Amino acid sequence: WYQRRVRVTLLNLTPPADAFIGLGAVSAAVMSSTDSSILGVSTMFTRNVFCNVIYRKASDRVSLWFLRGTVIVNTVIAMLIAIFVKSVYGLYLICSDLVFILLFPHLCLVVWFPKMTNKYGMIAGFGTAFFLRVLAGEPVLKYNAVLKYPYYTEPTYDANGDI
Repeated sequence: WYQRRVRVTLLNLTPPADAFIGLGAVSAAVMSSTDSSILGVSTMFTRNVFCNVIYRKASDRVSLWFLRGTVIVNTVIAMLIAIFVKSVYGLYLICSDLVFILLFPHLCLVVWFPKMTNKYGMIAGFGTAFFLRVLAGEPVLKYNAVLKYPYYTEPTYDANGDI
C-alpha cells in the first residue's frame, strides 16, 4: 500500500478532475526525467566512446545515426529493466553498483595517473569489470552467480519471488 500513496491520496482526497490532472502531471514528470536520462546517456556514449575511441573520423551525419541507434538500444534496455525490476530500491542498487564497479576505477586512474591511461586500457578494463560483474549474478534481476566471490551468500526469495 505504501508504494501507491500519491495515487491513493489524489484519488480519495481530491475531486476527480484534480486527481486526473495530478496523476497526469506526475506521469509527465517521470517521463520527462527518463527521456532526459536516455538522451544524456546516449549522447555521452556517442561522443565519448564512438567518436573519440571507436571511429575518430566520424562525420556529423554518421554520429547522428549512431546516436539514434544508441537511443533505441538504451530505451529497450531501460524498458526491460523497468519490466523485470519490481522496486525502485532494486534499481538504485543496480545503478550504484554499476557506477562503482564500472566507472569509478576509470575516474580514479584518469585523475591520479593520467599519463598511464589510454583508450585500449579503458576498453579492456571496462570489459573485464563488466564481465566479472555479470558472472557475479544479480539477485534483483533474479539471475544466479556463476562466479562466487569470497563471502558470497545465496540470495533468499520470499513467496512472491522478491528478495
